Amino acid sequence: MAVARAKLSPLVRNSCSLLSRHANVIAPTTVEGQRNLTAHPKYVKPYPEWLPFNFFASFLDITSKRLNDNSRMICIDGPPCVGKSAFAKQMADHFKMQHYPGYQPEDWYMRNGFDLRRLNTLIHKPKLKFLDLDDFYLNATPNKYLSSKQLEILRWRFYQYAEALRYLLSTGVGTIVETNVWSDKVYAATLAEMGYFSRKGYRYYEEYLSNILNYMMRPSLVIYLDAPTKWIITEMRKKNPKYENSPVLTEDYINRLKDNYHKLYLEPMKKHCEILEYDVTDMEDIDLVFMDLEQVDLISRQPGDQIKYANWRLDKEEDWSMFRLQISNDARLRKMCTWRPAFDVPELYMSEDDTLDLESVLSQFPELVGRDIFADQVTQVNPLTLAKGSYLDPSVK
Repeated sequence: MAVARAKLSPLVRNSCSLLSRHANVIAPTTVEGQRNLTAHPKYVKPYPEWLPFNFFASFLDITSKRLNDNSRMICIDGPPCVGKSAFAKQMADHFKMQHYPGYQPEDWYMRNGFDLRRLNTLIHKPKLKFLDLDDFYLNATPNKYLSSKQLEILRWRFYQYAEALRYLLSTGVGTIVETNVWSDKVYAATLAEMGYFSRKGYRYYEEYLSNILNYMMRPSLVIYLDAPTKWIITEMRKKNPKYENSPVLTEDYINRLKDNYHKLYLEPMKKHCEILEYDVTDMEDIDLVFMDLEQVDLISRQPGDQIKYANWRLDKEEDWSMFRLQISNDARLRKMCTWRPAFDVPELYMSEDDTLDLESVLSQFPELVGRDIFADQVTQVNPLTLAKGSYLDPSVK
């Protein structure tokens, strides 16, 4: 028995030392020594996609060891048609980073190759119809049901942003995201000012947004691409000739959007990260822009400033690992993006009767049977529909 105990004790001692390691065993990797972007980053072997990252994996795969000069979350923002996608792609190629494109017009109505607008002729309730950009740009009267579409886009951006962070922490590769979850409020506020949100609807949106942003790290760098208002309108009409006489595509709309970008996004974000603004009509050669970006210090801050880059100055490996654990788990992401149903906002709430009416239409199309077309792309859960008998369901007494 004594011999068995003697053989077992080294194993016990090693296990205990592993589980009780000091959180600071890994030196801070983003406080000093990694300040600037580089066109020649050094990446380690990425974490296997097929292997779940869980609590035990966090002891073996040290997140902070993966971080390098280009382990940054960069957001590209700006009004429509200023070249955000082209700029983001070129920047990703130059700095060997991962590009995440923005929400596209076809994402409004396409599901696995099926155009949901085909269902509109069979749907009688305006609330259940599938909208597209034409419903916004070609109608002078605000459609209040566009507010539910903005909530759908918000959720989509949340999951995309979370996926970009997960990818960054699992590989060390920096990520570039277009029009992200932090800037979604710009479009929602503009829609509210123009009458597309009811007062209760916009209040619900603000509560929903505030709730999900509590779980997200802010970007390291925001690049805002701008242009003169008339130039933007001209480019939008070139891209979509049918909007030539749009009652919405006016200087007032673009100016509202730009004002909200500065008031609601850029100004508040200046306290947390670096902000760079460019006028695309007066921008120097793109290679010179990238050379300038390599000189931007993305970690230093003024003495006494505890806010700027706070999300990226974590000293403890356990902090990096815990956040990575959160965004690597679909169930946790679902909880992060869950908020109370909008019972008091009719245009945002889908009742049981609404669901049954929609399902009766979907049943006529075999390719849609059994699919939740409102489901979020990551969680495959419809956040608008409650389980029957839920304690939150107002029909339950």
